[in-house]
Amino acid sequence: MTILIVDDEPQIRSGLRDGLPWNDLGFNQVLTAEEGNQALELYRQHRPGIVVTDVRMPGMDGLQLAQQIRALSEDTRIIMVSGHSDFEYAKRALQLEVTDYLLKPVKRKELIELIVSCREQYKERMGRLVPQANLPTSVTVVRALEFVRDHLAEDLSLERVAASVQKSPNYFSHLFKKETGMAFSEYWNRARIKEAKALMATTTLLCYEVAEQVGYRDYKYFVEVFHKLEGCAPSEYRRGPDGPRQRGV
Repeated sequence: MTILIVDDEPQIRSGLRDGLPWNDLGFNQVLTAEEGNQALELYRQHRPGIVVTDVRMPGMDGLQLAQQIRALSEDTRIIMVSGHSDFEYAKRALQLEVTDYLLKPVKRKELIELIVSCREQYKERMGRLVPQANLPTSVTVVRALEFVRDHLAEDLSLERVAASVQKSPNYFSHLFKKETGMAFSEYWNRARIKEAKALMATTTLLCYEVAEQVGYRDYKYFVEVFHKLEGCAPSEYRRGPDGPRQRGV
């Protein structure tokens, strides 16, 4: 897992990079940047799971960086650090769904505990994107999973997803299976059925409406895939002991 540290003060950057037991915390790569524009470029290249950033920096500040990151991903955990207890900064950080807002000087134990919490949150979020599979490690597959999530109701193909990450279909197919443990077509069906189950648990949509919401235009095919993965028809799942007793087909 990768973490990105952003601060315009060299001592703080090196102190965080060299002063924490990153391997023990589950991180195999620690990136640093001295300002927001450099950090954003590193983020695009490496897609770190966690970003720790100062608020006030020359050029692009921490809030602007968080806004740019949020435009690219909902999953990255962002920890914002500031030397000023400014309510407006904190309010803006919350609006950007920053995980936490810390005041300098940051206590080592507090930061480690927060990073561990963020690590688990990130792993949980990525686990939702990869049902019953390994967590991805490459930027390519992470971006592909985010693309799939954002276009879940559309009729996606391997070729379209590969194009979204600027890779050839053959290369992408091999990499995807290597990192997730399944072919893209299997993942695509599992992801849609998982979302279908969530919709049946939380809405009163009819089963054919659920099928449309998760990208199945052919309801019979949706039922076939659902039965293959869950061992029952969608209507049986909804009426079953583990399913909500809402409207059926």
